[in-house]
Amino acid sequence: MSDSCPCGSGKPYQQCCSPFH
Repeated sequence: MSDSCPCGSGKPYQQCCSPFH
């Protein structure tokens, strides 16, 4: 996985996908 996630804001994976995992 990359360090970024398509949350529509370009935030880091931890800040972007952490709430979804």
